Amino acid sequence: MSRENTKKTLGHVRVTLLLLFTIVIALSGWAVVEYLHNVYLQAYVTAFVKSNSSILRVAGVGLLAGLAGSVASIPILRSGRPKRTQQAHPGPTSTAQSTFGLRKQIHLLMMTPRPARDSSFIIRKTKNRGRIARNRDGERLPPSDVA
Repeated sequence: MSRENTKKTLGHVRVTLLLLFTIVIALSGWAVVEYLHNVYLQAYVTAFVKSNSSILRVAGVGLLAGLAGSVASIPILRSGRPKRTQQAHPGPTSTAQSTFGLRKQIHLLMMTPRPARDSSFIIRKTKNRGRIARNRDGERLPPSDVA
């Protein structure tokens, strides 16, 4: 993926997350305003909390434990990764260092030659619609046969 595509994708992700955040805030605000002005909703919420208080306590403790574990794991997860500046732009002195683990893994599907990735791939005209004839034995086709 090129740098321009990455920037464009990050821009789309940011816009999407901002839109989602705005929708969540608007719906939350609407629910709070509705709760403050609707007596029946207040009674319903109060009855729900009183009847399910033990379940809500257990869920609250579980959420707090999960949040604490997530926050505690951030330094552990960050220490295992090399910094981006060292990985993206290696200096002239880093060639002597071992690069094991710093190279980006290439997926096996990206290693196979395909027409979209091979600029010398020649598409031949066939009688069967929707089929691409095989380039037999790597033969070179004259320019008149190239589609």
